[in-house]
Amino acid sequence: MTDDLDDLDYDEFFIDSMLFGTKVCVRCRAEKPLSIEHWHHDRREDSGFSRWCKECRDAGYRKAYEADDYREKRSRSNAAWRASKRAAP
Repeated sequence: MTDDLDDLDYDEFFIDSMLFGTKVCVRCRAEKPLSIEHWHHDRREDSGFSRWCKECRDAGYRKAYEADDYREKRSRSNAAWRASKRAAP
């Protein structure tokens, strides 16, 4: 008896979804397998993975970084943090 499973061509998405399950991104509504390839870790979530998929999260960070006032806000935030550390005993 030959093993017919060796002849089947399953794609990686199908195999991951069968092994680990899937999750829907709350931003793009795409269903993706629960794996580190598609999701960032997040201890606060029940599944252990973030609510946004990696593509959406990276796009959001990129958009925030490219904003005109990003560096100014970051500079003020860092300065405030350093000042609070200097004031601490």
